[in-house]
Amino acid sequence: MRACGWILALAATVAVATAEAQIRLIPQAKVDSARNVATEQVGMAFERTTIDFGELPEEGGAWHGVVRWQNAEREQITITRITTSCSCLQVENDRSTVVAGEHGELRLTYHPKGHAGRVSQRIFVYTDRSGRRPAAVLTVQGVVRAAADRSGDYPHSLGALLLRQTWVRFAGEGVQTERIACMNGGAKPLKISADTLLSSPEIEVRTEPSVLQAGEAGDLVITYTPRASEHSAMPHRMRPRLFLEGLKVAPRERAIEVFTQPDEKQK
Repeated sequence: MRACGWILALAATVAVATAEAQIRLIPQAKVDSARNVATEQVGMAFERTTIDFGELPEEGGAWHGVVRWQNAEREQITITRITTSCSCLQVENDRSTVVAGEHGELRLTYHPKGHAGRVSQRIFVYTDRSGRRPAAVLTVQGVVRAAADRSGDYPHSLGALLLRQTWVRFAGEGVQTERIACMNGGAKPLKISADTLLSSPEIEVRTEPSVLQAGEAGDLVITYTPRASEHSAMPHRMRPRLFLEGLKVAPRERAIEVFTQPDEKQK
């Protein structure tokens, strides 16, 4: 039994030694560096490397900030390029070359539109002495409050008029009315009707409310009054045409498709 135990212990020792030979241990310093972008230390002393803009409204326009740095070297430093992790963040330097002991500034502009939620973007600064690695990496962070603007709920645009859809279907007989949810996406009030020169006479259009104020949501109300002769002499006539009046766009850009037959389907 003692011999058996000695053999098992020897086998375990050999297995551990073999595993250690196969596994390459990575120093903790290298693990930490893999989590962060390596920089070349070239004497750019920033007053702060994390810029927190706090909380911004998504629809509030661009945020502007400034971060200062000092040339802590004995020779001048020239910034060769600056890149960012997102096109929403733009950076300009007040001057490319800063002599020893002097200060420079980076002017920051962040556009929050379309970036609701917690934000963390980075700035990479390269100099004539930093080589392929950036001389400094800065972080711009904060929170962007989602906009109250719900224009994204209306995927179709006919000029300033935003719509849930650009078609309507009438499948029965007699006078019929259908509605399309809409919104005024422009800066001026909208009063919408049917273009009588281009639209079929059996189509009438209005909005509720009758005038859509800027940013106001409502309904595009379309009424179809078929002519008596359509149900006998012309059962397969062409679909009525509808072009909206009150929008400053070309006719083809303010058209609504109208389907009038029961077997016509719009998916």
